Amino acid sequence: MKKKVLVAMLAVILGSFFSPFLVSGDQELSPRPLIYGTSSLVVDLDPQYAWDSASIAHIDQVCEGLFSYDLTDPNLAIQPQLAKAFGVWGTESTINGTKYSYTVELKTGVTFHDDSDFDAEDVVFTFDRLNRFCSNETKTQIAELYEPLAALYPNTPLLIYNTTALNATQVKFLLNYEYAAFVSLLCFSGSVILSNNPGSTPADDYYKTEEDTLIGTGPYYQDSNTERLTVFRYNDDWYGGEAPDILEMHWVLYDDVTTKNQAFLSGDIDAIDKIDTISGISTEFMEEYESSEHHDVGDRMQGTVIIYMGFDCNKVDKLTRNAMQAALDYRYIIEDLGKGELAPLSSIIPKGILFHDESLPAPIQNVTLARKLMLQAIDSDKGIGDFALSTITGLNADSTDDEWEATTIVSYNYTYNIGNSMREGVGELAKANFAKIGIKVTVIGLTWGEFLDSLDDGTCQIFMLGWGPDFNDPSNYINPLLSPTSSSNHAHINDTKLNDLMLEGLIETNPKAREDLYHEIQTYVEDLGVGAYLYTSNARSVYFTGCLNTARNPMSKVYFYLWEFDYSNIPRGGGFSLWYLLQGLLIFGGMVIGGILIFVGFLKSMSKLVEGMANKRRKSNNSIDRFYMQTERETPIKTFETSKPVRNTSQNIPVELIETQIETQKPKSELLIKFSRILKMSSEIDISLVAQGLGLTKSELNEYLIEWIQIMPFQIRNNRIIVEKLKEFTASLDQMFENWQNNELKEEGKKL
Repeated sequence: MKKKVLVAMLAVILGSFFSPFLVSGDQELSPRPLIYGTSSLVVDLDPQYAWDSASIAHIDQVCEGLFSYDLTDPNLAIQPQLAKAFGVWGTESTINGTKYSYTVELKTGVTFHDDSDFDAEDVVFTFDRLNRFCSNETKTQIAELYEPLAALYPNTPLLIYNTTALNATQVKFLLNYEYAAFVSLLCFSGSVILSNNPGSTPADDYYKTEEDTLIGTGPYYQDSNTERLTVFRYNDDWYGGEAPDILEMHWVLYDDVTTKNQAFLSGDIDAIDKIDTISGISTEFMEEYESSEHHDVGDRMQGTVIIYMGFDCNKVDKLTRNAMQAALDYRYIIEDLGKGELAPLSSIIPKGILFHDESLPAPIQNVTLARKLMLQAIDSDKGIGDFALSTITGLNADSTDDEWEATTIVSYNYTYNIGNSMREGVGELAKANFAKIGIKVTVIGLTWGEFLDSLDDGTCQIFMLGWGPDFNDPSNYINPLLSPTSSSNHAHINDTKLNDLMLEGLIETNPKAREDLYHEIQTYVEDLGVGAYLYTSNARSVYFTGCLNTARNPMSKVYFYLWEFDYSNIPRGGGFSLWYLLQGLLIFGGMVIGGILIFVGFLKSMSKLVEGMANKRRKSNNSIDRFYMQTERETPIKTFETSKPVRNTSQNIPVELIETQIETQKPKSELLIKFSRILKMSSEIDISLVAQGLGLTKSELNEYLIEWIQIMPFQIRNNRIIVEKLKEFTASLDQMFENWQNNELKEEGKKL
């Protein structure tokens, strides 16, 4: 008997402990939070101030705009979101002149996370608030996006003149000037609709990131936000469709890429931010991902963040700029420095952005052409100021590299920010390449702050920068980088023809005519030699095998509602080989051996299991599970029906009473085992999800919980079951099984 009990106990302990991590082909894993590892959590919570990718990703889960991008479409087509359909353009006369109107019909049946109804007044409130932040002393950093023609219309810089509610479901925008990209701008995170409820959205101040809760209409609501952890939960009242595969998300901050990738490889996290290898998953880990049977390495996808080499047009003449464009070894940048994770750019507007010109070829190195251009530059005497070109004799396009390198026609500096190895590498390449056309380059490394200052004060002649879109429109590249009034125009280009083309592109509303304009702009910018457009990312994605779809898109927008997961294929923590080894123990040991050997003795001995728990009382604090090591914000404690705290009170309950309770619930023993497994799987889970996992109604589960909470160390808060400390909880259950074994042996009159 002793031998049988020991074998049975081993099977039960292993099965009970590891079953949360292991599933057989016909088992389903109860829903649990998705763990998302990120290098940055929200920086600015207010959508009307935020302008960093981490904050925008946070906002995109919670809030919605009138329009959005179809992330399942490679072309990122615009689609109505809170709008019922696309709006209608018109004109309207006002006392301040003719204005351009855009009238939008709104969806009905939409509610905010504060339970208020969405209507036209919320749209008016949102854009009135935005206009104030674009104009007052606390001016938002995104103001320039909503003042696209401020230089042309200094007296009326704001794009939106006013916003009016025509009725509860119809709103009209009046614009101070024509702006073809207006609907695209409404897809930007700064244009999401906020609640008009005074208790939800501060009207005259920004959301406080550390203190406030962002309120939107999106599929997820922000449950909590701390320095190292953000928790989102699915909004059951969302109007947009069926419940997603991901009902709860925990975004966990990792301080360095190496630790984050190791956590992803080991299964401590289920997904990772910036999954492109060049920016998020270090290429040094790629071999491990490729060899992992639990990760899938996806196809390559070009991004829309462009990386370019800029030339200061106030210091470098056009022919010399064209010569440097031709002399640069693009292949070396893509294949050697980029390790195969990059794609060449053919223009300033990348593939995936509206009106990208597919007919333009990617640049290639042509040293002979570059030398001819340098000779033309000398003949035309187009050197600028202190950078005038030296007269040379005896050189021609066919002269040797040594002859050209021995001659200095002009000298420039290439400036980069220290710590960016790619920019440093490109600087050394430019030094070598440009020496072959008589240009001496001095590579200078500065701190990030010093580097930005050098861009502003014009002390650097050659530099390398990146640019990403705020919304899918070519003007979002062309105008910031090339407009003479833009603070991002570090090339200091001010060309009359280009300026006219840029303005025409902003106001032309005919799609075909506008496409032709931007094709012309792309060709003309290349001819101007404003810069050398180098590359964009062309990286692979990496997911767990259970991740079926992530709606990956060129703009790298993250929208978890569209993610599809098969949780049975996503183990967590402890090393995959251990999981699969123990899966056999679970199936054959726990289910077969345990079921045969201990069924008869199990019910009789349940009362003895709680002796070790009778004197244990757990403190009430709101801990997250063992993977985070981070405490959430405290929330009020509630029971099922009252506000009185519910917690483990076994310390004050006589053992005889507990034994009586256990004896009366013998038919429930199987549920109790399943329940303990669920708690080991997630330290915090919604009561309704537990009921679903146990095959019970919520009311039936509530009756069991009132009994189980007296013998197991968990708590109930806000209709959620919480395990205070997962490791201690696991140890407690193991102790219960050990007590059970001892009691069984005593009943047989034997000793261990």
